[in-house]
Amino acid sequence: ALVGQATSHDRWRASNPRPGRGTGAGMKLSKFIKVVLVALGVVSLVFNVWQVWELSGTLGHSARAEQRVTGGRAGMRGSTVDPGVAAALAPLDAQLGNARVARVSASRRKDAKLFSYLGMSLQTLLDDAALTTTSGANKAKFQDPTDLLRAQWVTHGQSSTRAGEIRECHVLWGTWVTNLEFFDHRLHDGLLINSMLGLEQDALGTPATFAQTHRRCIQAHGYRRCDHASPSLFIHAHTDPSRFETVFGEDTLADLATWRDLAKNDVRAIWVAKPASYARSQVHRAMELFGLTQLIASNDKLPTGIWSLAPYVTSPLLWKSFRYFVRAWAVVTSAVPLRVYVLQDGWAHLAAEPYKEEQLSSNYKTRCMHFHSPENCRFFVDKTTLRVNTQEFQGDLSSRRGEIEPYGFWQRKAWPSVESAVTRTVLMAWPQLAQYELILRREGFRHRRVAMLDLLLFVDDSGAATVHDVDTSGVAADESLECSLPYELDALMVAGVNAFPSRPDYRAQMVVELSAFCRDRGGCIAEDARQLIALHDERQHAGNFKLTFPVGPDGAGKGEPGCGPLCHFLEDGPSLGQREGGSGGTSQSDRIEARRQHELTWAYMRVYPPLPHRGPQFSRDGSCRSMSDEDEAFLRIAMTREAADGRDVVEEAARTNRTQDDYLGKKFSLRPEMLPAGVRIGGSGDAAKARRESSLERVAKEAAAEVADEAAEDDGRDA
Repeated sequence: ALVGQATSHDRWRASNPRPGRGTGAGMKLSKFIKVVLVALGVVSLVFNVWQVWELSGTLGHSARAEQRVTGGRAGMRGSTVDPGVAAALAPLDAQLGNARVARVSASRRKDAKLFSYLGMSLQTLLDDAALTTTSGANKAKFQDPTDLLRAQWVTHGQSSTRAGEIRECHVLWGTWVTNLEFFDHRLHDGLLINSMLGLEQDALGTPATFAQTHRRCIQAHGYRRCDHASPSLFIHAHTDPSRFETVFGEDTLADLATWRDLAKNDVRAIWVAKPASYARSQVHRAMELFGLTQLIASNDKLPTGIWSLAPYVTSPLLWKSFRYFVRAWAVVTSAVPLRVYVLQDGWAHLAAEPYKEEQLSSNYKTRCMHFHSPENCRFFVDKTTLRVNTQEFQGDLSSRRGEIEPYGFWQRKAWPSVESAVTRTVLMAWPQLAQYELILRREGFRHRRVAMLDLLLFVDDSGAATVHDVDTSGVAADESLECSLPYELDALMVAGVNAFPSRPDYRAQMVVELSAFCRDRGGCIAEDARQLIALHDERQHAGNFKLTFPVGPDGAGKGEPGCGPLCHFLEDGPSLGQREGGSGGTSQSDRIEARRQHELTWAYMRVYPPLPHRGPQFSRDGSCRSMSDEDEAFLRIAMTREAADGRDVVEEAARTNRTQDDYLGKKFSLRPEMLPAGVRIGGSGDAAKARRESSLERVAKEAAAEVADEAAEDDGRDA
């Protein structure tokens, strides 16, 4: 319009020139004005277009939004998202807010309610009767040979396991007993399954594979580094000795010769005998408490069958005067890089009758004295199973060798030994699990695999824990296990069955940290970024589970993340077993890839270390809540009083000045001037027990008073 007015005005001025001025000057002025106005119009148009483009977010909007969310903490370094991080987050963010579907097999039907608690939908599966029926509406008709491997996932009303059925769900939760199941082409990207390739039949799932894996560990690293389990002998009690060499090989013949030498020399040792079948069936055999396990002496005749024999712990740490087995849970969320989480609680399965070590040569056949058998034994106590991190359990620990101070002994020695034994059990199987994992990745399988482990352990009177058995389809809540329901929910959360719902709360900060870390390393590929995101998610959802590998800071926040004292388990790299003259077929590329991913994870944890875990969830009243301030104060004061009671001085004298026999006979010399001021040596018998009970009462009162004082101080500060 302005340009048009200027043009009309110029025409009128040309026909009516002002007096004293020429027509040429007017024309020059009008052209100049027209150019200026046109230029202003073009500038205005460009500005408006740029504003529309800016509001639509197509011009650097995501980078500025990320900087606004983080409050500019990272400055210019955090203004852009690493491409690898963005590529890894895109499919994960798409899962948030969407309904997730879990398909739980009949073997794990008790877990169905837990998935409902997490807000997931469930698909109904055929029961065992429907799978084996020969007629009726629910008859299973398998069109593909691999459909037989998916039998446990067939749903009602379906004639075959088509690809669309598996694609509709996000979690398959059941038992995985054959390696072929992991190569099913219907296992789509992102699908979560509760096992790892090779875990059941090649690494830890049966007594035979567990013993073979432990034997390889001893051959590679020595017994001292593999003392988390007892070395085993394989004995084949068969009526036809001619079959030994052709069927079982030279190692088994050597074990048989060792066993015969023990019997010939009348060595009266007690052994734990577990059935060790090599059968590769499609039936998962759960860990037993203890159906077929038995105790035998070295000169006893073995029943017909294949047996795994391990030395029996004859000097256990007792609860009151009863033996027990400790049950621990672990979750393995990744094999390469390896990440292991251990529940910060457990259960003690008590024997029914008091243990009498001095009569072991005659009472080892008394099952109720050695094993947890609620169905066949009459118990002397009200409870058959106790949580280990409670006052009820720790307050009554005892040893046949003398009086111990239970709280400090369990917290400083026994429980760290349990954690170490569980972690090293996974690490000794890592070479096989890692090799299988890399094979699946090379074949293009991108479904997620996690392991839920249930372990039984002995704890001797020195506090050392040894693994007795492993269930690779474990972490199952049961009415007999107090607090197991919330603990299994924690396990499902750290495994990511519901896609880590709290991620939006920390996503912005996580993106900034990951992008800065990847930028310093020259960028991250999407697979590496995905593993770092998973580590971050698991740490935020771990609950009562503690990350025990990679080794992180200790309780005081000291120590750098990495492999720590466990590096030797990773030195040889992935392997499917030892070969003569070689390293079990480990390729150089697999060794390099596994090492690279581990070092990437450790480097990230050094830059952004996890917070130290509070440790075992100690509870005075046995409730399932987290450790309260009163519980923490009680435990701290009790352990401090035990340390001041002279136990540390006595133990140091036993270690450095006298032999074990002298210590047991209390012949070591401990002069009064060696003791700190106010410290006395604890006695034994009823008087010592009475002093300990009165001491615990004082500790409880002091803990309550300390918490009350802290609360009063807080109220004063608020006022």
